[in-house]
Amino acid sequence: PKYDPDNELDSYELLKKYSIQGLKKRGLENNPIYVDRMNYELLQLHLTEIEDYYLVVMDYINFCRNNSIPVGPGRGSAAGSLICYLIGITTIDPMKYDLLFGRAINPGRALQYKFF
Repeated sequence: PKYDPDNELDSYELLKKYSIQGLKKRGLENNPIYVDRMNYELLQLHLTEIEDYYLVVMDYINFCRNNSIPVGPGRGSAAGSLICYLIGITTIDPMKYDLLFGRAINPGRALQYKFF
């Protein structure tokens, strides 16, 4: 899916902006471990060209939460994504539980995402 935010930023820059806001909201913007992991994940998402997908999912999760539609804390490989946590898709801090991002997205599996 294509995310159309009515914004001058492209999807990558918008996802980066929301991720940085999420770091600040949680007081993690000066923690190099979190900043490095965020930057690594953003790069992997950009290489696989699925920033739009993350933004679309963020949008409908936020809609649900803002309209009293129950959603869970997150599950599966998405729970290993710091970006998912920072932008509100999940409520699980993958760093706290030592969860791996590479289960969901990694350069070796990038071609399978090209069907978007």
